[in-house]
Amino acid sequence: MDISELNQHVRSHPNDHEQRWRLAKKLYRNGQHEAAVEHLQIVRQYRDDKLHVVRFLAATYYRLERYEEAAEELKEAVAAWPDELELREQLGRALRMAGRRDEAREVWREILKREPGNKLATKSLARLARQEKDEPEPEPIPDSELGVGADTGIVCPSCGAVNTEEFERCWKCHGIVSPGGLSLSEPPPRQRESKGQPTIDLSDAWHIFGGICAFSLYAIALLISLKIHSSASGGNELDVSALLSAQFFNTRLILGGVLLILWPLALWLAIIIGKTDGVLFSTLGVTGAFCAGVAFVATLLPLHLVVYALFLVMLLSLAPIVLTFQLRLGQAVLVWGVHCFLVAVVVAVTFLAAEGVDAVLQWPAVARYAREHASDTGLVTRSGVRLPLDVPIRWKSTGSSWLDARLDRVRIEVVPARGASGITVELRDKTGTRYFERVGAAAHAFTFAVELGRDYQFIVTGEDGSEVDVVFHGVLVPELGG
Repeated sequence: MDISELNQHVRSHPNDHEQRWRLAKKLYRNGQHEAAVEHLQIVRQYRDDKLHVVRFLAATYYRLERYEEAAEELKEAVAAWPDELELREQLGRALRMAGRRDEAREVWREILKREPGNKLATKSLARLARQEKDEPEPEPIPDSELGVGADTGIVCPSCGAVNTEEFERCWKCHGIVSPGGLSLSEPPPRQRESKGQPTIDLSDAWHIFGGICAFSLYAIALLISLKIHSSASGGNELDVSALLSAQFFNTRLILGGVLLILWPLALWLAIIIGKTDGVLFSTLGVTGAFCAGVAFVATLLPLHLVVYALFLVMLLSLAPIVLTFQLRLGQAVLVWGVHCFLVAVVVAVTFLAAEGVDAVLQWPAVARYAREHASDTGLVTRSGVRLPLDVPIRWKSTGSSWLDARLDRVRIEVVPARGASGITVELRDKTGTRYFERVGAAAHAFTFAVELGRDYQFIVTGEDGSEVDVVFHGVLVPELGG
């Protein structure tokens, strides 16, 4: 039956509430909302399925922009059916449009407590955070989100909205629908939001791109760290910058692991401190992991640049926060500032725990030494030395007692010239011989832990007049007399 026939039937049979219910739905979907309200109020008193009727009645109030009445109807329903999350979602929308933003925020937060990760609640909280008080909804809300059940059905050829088979006029544009020009289909994609709202949501793309980048950055930083550490441990020739970097292998790994865990946590705490809602936990995790990966790579830079690089990473972290957290600019900057402070504390505490107080206090001296010797080869070579060789030697301090203690091992190599034989190598100090070896005609190298401020005597003997090359390898610079 069409609307006129149903109207006539209901007038003749006022107790036929099934047909009245059908009439109310047809009136609603035909855009005759005032008439629909009258019948829905009657049906609510007699129909057993009151929950569905209440949601339909609230949706009709919503279409009539009677948001206060819709909200009160839904609050009573929530009290009766507290476990119906869709009912709470409908209430959140009605409260928002009624201007009761604080109440709406509490409704969406309650939904997140009951269903963590609820996307609609997350996006609604974000929208509440960035919309002005009197800002309208970005587009007409589909019936599927108002409890009217228009998720699938007939697609309107004029605007693309989905209508059920009972539709005679489109719920969205109120154009006449006729079976000849329509087809059954899934709902169309969500339309772009109106001017004044973000039109691009980068969150999903960021989850993929940021996650891949974070994994790649950690893999690259770990491989480079292992390579430098292995080369330094194997006695390979490295420049001073690489040798210094190798000294912080363990600390770098610890810091990388801590940041991977605590950077997302810092973002989460910043969201809480800034009283900002609506950011997905997955977005926090990916953004934090990405920033931690960039910071991990930054620790591979020369020591005197690491601190500046870490601050630069924190500065650049503003970009993904602004683009993917869907906050107003002021809120995004607040979250960014709070999280930067927390991350700086994490870095300082981690370095302090791994290296000790002296490392923190003497860092300016360490950075200065790293800067001044960044281009050094780490080698001091004496070529074509005629035997016998007997020279005093002392190693210079870096200017940091903490760094001196970390870099006390040096490698000394003696390479006899062709034809030289009977070579002996000896290193003495005032206590006696610290190292001695008969090497004959073969090249020989040994590693020795030096004490800064102590005078040593380096002696190489062999056939008089024969020649050797002597190479000192390490960060500490030797001073040879003679």
